[in-house]
Amino acid sequence: MSMFPMFPKTLSVRAMPLALLVAACATSPADTLPERPAERSDCNAQAAQVHIGKRLDAAREERIRRDTGATRIRVFTPERNMGTTDHVPGRLNIHIDDADVIRSMACG
Repeated sequence: MSMFPMFPKTLSVRAMPLALLVAACATSPADTLPERPAERSDCNAQAAQVHIGKRLDAAREERIRRDTGATRIRVFTPERNMGTTDHVPGRLNIHIDDADVIRSMACG
């Protein structure tokens, strides 16, 4: 007896590869990726405003990270002044000039 009683036997044999392909693409709950943990949102750019006008180096960047509570830092230079438009609450964006002097910073 055919898998598809309403169709001729030859059609059901031809449909078998398609059915197998569709079944292979199906995912079960165990196949899905786990959700990423929520990004910390306690970035506080105001806490690091004292660094504006000062030269950004690795040590200052680490102090700014500690002061703001940021989980990530993204630095914008005059040459690299475009970034993604996604809002990441725990990320601090620092804008510097050609002399690596901090001009502004904001969370997001």
